[in-house]
Amino acid sequence: MGVIYALMSSFLTIVLLWFWKPWAGAYVGEKGKNFARKEDLDIILAEVRAITITQKEIEAKISGELWNRQMVWNQRRDAYAGLLKAMDRDMERVSSELAQERDGIAPFRVLTATQLAENLEDLFRCMDLVEIFGGNETPSILAKLHDSLLSEGTNSVERHETALKTLRDARALLIKQAKTDLVREG
Repeated sequence: MGVIYALMSSFLTIVLLWFWKPWAGAYVGEKGKNFARKEDLDIILAEVRAITITQKEIEAKISGELWNRQMVWNQRRDAYAGLLKAMDRDMERVSSELAQERDGIAPFRVLTATQLAENLEDLFRCMDLVEIFGGNETPSILAKLHDSLLSEGTNSVERHETALKTLRDARALLIKQAKTDLVREG
């Protein structure tokens, strides 16, 4: 009886295995696929995270460079605007003094080059900013302007006439240079 029981048990096990084998195989196969997908998904997610971090770093760098360029452009624009405003103000003052002297309205003040430079202090301060932020041609324009304004003339009228002509010429050159600098960088 024990042998029959053992044979029956073996036969039943074989039938059950034969019956469940397709489902068991499919189940194990599906579990294997899911496990492989999970491993692949973990790798893919790690790669996506790395790409995202790299992308954020690149965006930050580009944003920082753009911000820096914009700030330099703003400084350049403000420096040129300040210099041109100071030049306009000084040209108006020098023109007025010359007109009053020529018309005999007011006695002309005798100014040395140093006194003229003190009167043009704002202009020289603005020139320094433009020299820092201006383009390649700007330093030579400003150097000529500075030297001409500080040159000694034979008299105050001549010094003022020279200063006025120099301011006008330099203003025209600086406007041209500002257009070049601001359009190139804008």
